Amino acid sequence: MLAEINPQQLLDTVMTFLSTQGTQLAINLVAALAIFVIGKWAARLLTRLVTRMLNRSKVDETLTKFAANMVYALLLVVVVLASLNQLGVDTTSVAAILAAAGLA
Repeated sequence: MLAEINPQQLLDTVMTFLSTQGTQLAINLVAALAIFVIGKWAARLLTRLVTRMLNRSKVDETLTKFAANMVYALLLVVVVLASLNQLGVDTTSVAAILAAAGLA
C-alpha cells in the first residue's frame, strides 16, 4: 500500500489542501487552543471557588478535596469536548456516552 504512494503526488495533494483550506485550519487550531487554555483556567478558578465555599461551610477536608476534584474533572471534560468540537470532531456520540454513564 505504501509502495503505491507517489511522493510528488502526495506533496501536491498536501500543498493543494493547505492553499485552499490551510487558513481555516489554522484559525480552528488557534480557536481550539484558546478554548482549551481559557477553559482550563476557568475550571481551576471555579474549583478554587468551590473549595473556598466548602471550607467556609466547615465541610470535611476529604470531602472538600473530592468535590473539588470532581468539579475540575467535569469542567475539563466539557472544555476538551468544546475544543474538539471547534476542530471539527463530531463530539455528539462522546457526549451521549458520557450522559448515559452519568445516569447509570
